[in-house]
Order: sequence, then C-alpha cells, then structure tokens
Amino acid sequence: MHALLARQLKRIGIALESAPLEWRALLDRVSQTYADADQDRYRFERSMTISSEEMRELAESLAAERDRLRAIFDSAAVGICNALPDCTIIDCNEAYARMLGRTRADIIGRSWVDFIHPDERGKGMTTAFAYLAQPTSFERKYIHRDGSTVWGIATVSTMRDSTGAAFSNIAVVRDITAQRHLEQTLSHAQKLEAVGRLAAGVAHEINTPLQFLGDNITFLDRSLTALLGLYRQTRALMPAAHASIERLEQAADLEFIAGELPRAIHESAGGVAHVARIVGAMKVLAHHEQSGRQTLVDVNTTLRSVVTIAHSEIKYVADVRFELGDIPPVLAYADDLSQVFLNLVVNAAHATADSVRTKGRGEIRVSTRRDGANIVIEIADTGCGIPENIRARVFDPFFTTKEVGRGTGQGLSIARAIIVDKHHGTLSFDTQVGVGTVFFVQLAVAGSTRSEAA
Repeated sequence: MHALLARQLKRIGIALESAPLEWRALLDRVSQTYADADQDRYRFERSMTISSEEMRELAESLAAERDRLRAIFDSAAVGICNALPDCTIIDCNEAYARMLGRTRADIIGRSWVDFIHPDERGKGMTTAFAYLAQPTSFERKYIHRDGSTVWGIATVSTMRDSTGAAFSNIAVVRDITAQRHLEQTLSHAQKLEAVGRLAAGVAHEINTPLQFLGDNITFLDRSLTALLGLYRQTRALMPAAHASIERLEQAADLEFIAGELPRAIHESAGGVAHVARIVGAMKVLAHHEQSGRQTLVDVNTTLRSVVTIAHSEIKYVADVRFELGDIPPVLAYADDLSQVFLNLVVNAAHATADSVRTKGRGEIRVSTRRDGANIVIEIADTGCGIPENIRARVFDPFFTTKEVGRGTGQGLSIARAIIVDKHHGTLSFDTQVGVGTVFFVQLAVAGSTRSEAA
C-alpha cells in the first residue's frame, strides 16, 4: 500500500488488517491512484527541471550572441549609426564616435543632423528622413568636434521586423578624410609641378636676353668712363675755348649728367644682377627630376635660392641672416626639399609680419650644420610664436590660423609628409609665445635608408 495512504488511514484509526475485503480492494485501487499521481508529479517536476535548464541555456546563448554582436558592432572599422525616422540616434559604435571626435554618450539621443557639416545641411535631407525601399549610398561631409571637416561615404538601410514593418534606419559610414586629403595634396603637387615647369621655361627664356642686357650695361659703364676721361683730357688741351666750353657744359648740365649717369648705369647693373639671381633661383627650384629618384642636393645653395624667391614676402618685415655650415651634399628629392624650405621660410615671414606692429622689424635665421651621419637645417623667426593649445595640430592637413587667402593649411602637412614619410627624416619645432619659433629639419646625408617603395 502507498505509504501516504497508510499514514492517513492510521491517523483516522483504521487498521488495514481488520478491514473488510471490500474495503481492501477499494483501498488497493486508491493506493494505485496515489502511486499514479506520484508518477505524474515526478514527470511534471522533471519536465519543469528540464525546461528550466533549457531556458537558462537559451538565455545564456542569447546573451552570448548579443555580446558577440555587440562586440562586432563596436569593433567594426567603419562607423555605424542607428537612428529613428525623426533623426534621433538610438545607438552608434565606437568608430562612428571617433570619426566625430566625440563619445557615444555625447551622440546618443541627439539628431544626426547636428553632426552634418553646415554646408551639407538641407541638401537632399528629405529623402534621408524616410524609410528606404533599398540601401542608398552617398558622400557626405561631417563636422568634427574640433571644427575640422570629415568626409564619409554613408550607406543607409532600413531595419524591419519579422512582419516587414520598418522601425529604424541604420547608416554605415566609411571615413574617407585621409583619402580626400591625399587627393587634394596630389592635386596641389601636380599644380606646383605644372607651375615649376612653366617657371623653368620662363627662366630659360629670360636668361638669354638678360645676359645680353647685363653685358651691354657693363659695356656702357666702361665706355662712359672712357669717354668722360677722354673729354676731360681733350678739354684740357683747348684753354683758348675754355669759357665757351663751360657755357656749353652748363647749358647741357654736363656736371649733373657726369655724376648721375654712372650711378644710373651702376644701379641698372645691380638690378640686372638681382634679376639674374632670381632667374637662377627659379631654375634651381623649378628643376624637374625626370627620374623621380634621389639625387645629390646642395642644401646651402637651395636655401639661398629659396630665400631669393621668397624675397617679396620677407623684404618688408624681416632681415635674413644666414649661418650656413660646411655640410656635404645630401641624397634627396631636390624638388620636394625646395618645397619644404620654401613653405618654412614663407611661414617664418608671415609669423614675423604678424608681430611687426608690436616688436618692429624682425629677423629670419637660416642655418645648417652637420650632426654625425645627418645634417640639421634650422629656420627660425622672431615672430609671435605658436600658442600651446594649437601646437599639437600644426601638422594637421588644412589646419591654419591665417585669414582666408593667406594660407591653405597644407604647407606644414605637406612638409611633414615630404620629410618624414618620403625622406624618413624628422621635422620638429621649438616655440615660445612672444619670442618666436624654430623649425628643425634633420636628413640623413646618405638619403633614405628605407625602400623607396615603402
């Protein structure tokens, strides 16, 4: 008999041994019912235990899948942004936040329109607000937290549930800022190359007539000296006509002519020599390297040529002091070095010009020295110095503090690319606000030690 039934019968005082046979048969059936109920309860409890374990395993599996998807979402190399139809961002990954120079907490809950470049707002935005029948790609400009422009290619898709109902838009944004900067840098370099070729041609065309002009002025100077000497000797031989000759001299203002004409010729000769130096500098700087390989470069000569070319930027604001050491030729890309030095000298002139009102006429110092297997070029100015809050950004592409039309923000970034990336040298600076700035260029005499293909 079932143990529970036996305890219940004992509690109410019924002894099984003394019970009639009819009761025993009934009690046996009741006992079987109790046993069947135990079996059902066991199966139910076992089923509940198994279901609970399965639910726990399912929950753990779903949590692991969620974490895996979140890790993929956060570690994706491209920016991902999930937004509602009203443009409110409900989620984004770390790459999207880094692209905008912000944190996820600063982005989530705001409209994605807030991060679009002002030039782009209102341009084709209406279609972006709606759900899309198919993914759509377009190029768009974003605004970085520091105010710089970020270019991206965005692909927007509509997220739908199992019934096909749309609930949000997700944008995958690939940052192409570096690519765009490279394209603009290459375009700038191509323009400079074209200008260089044109300048080389102009310099060649000017050089020949300039030589004739210089030779003729030299001839006139010598001939005038000889004629004036001959005239004085001839006049001394004619004392009888002395009074008449004096009247003729006064009428012709010969004394003034004799004093000023040699000076005019001398100044003309100086002007021709100056033009010749400019033409020579243009020929040095505009030389086009057909081989595209490193050649031996006389850095001191290149620096003098650069200063000559930049004379119009320097002459009203600063004096140039050369401290050129005894250095060997450097194996380098001549055109690129010329561009770097020109950018640094012009920047020094502009920095000096900004401080002329408060400090008076400034000075630009150009020096070279050898340092073991390297040479060091220093270009220093007595300008206003670089404020501490922008020192970390002076080599960033398109960053400039100059007014529109005076600078593009590419000079120092191009210089760094040429010195560091192409020549594998170093480009650094030391600055003090109110005192000035010194840029240091270090190059290996033997040229790049890395592969040119690198």
